[in-house]
Amino acid sequence: MLTATTEANRPGTARGTPAATDVPVTGLGATTPLGGDVPASWAALLSGRSGVSRLDTSWAEQLPVRIGGHNVVLAFTRRDD
Repeated sequence: MLTATTEANRPGTARGTPAATDVPVTGLGATTPLGGDVPASWAALLSGRSGVSRLDTSWAEQLPVRIGGHNVVLAFTRRDD
């Protein structure tokens, strides 16, 4: 597991005691207009695709801006490790 801080840059904490600012990084995730996960979003970005398009749905009729991006949400199943 990676953390946002290390033992060397945590003044005032005992060795092995997490500081209040420690944040564990356990993986990457993304839900973007380009894709519902990191690989799909990254591939679309590298290929030059845009996630922004004209909003032609009825709920957007009263908005002052008619372009935007819809997030892609993928269904997932719980993984017990």
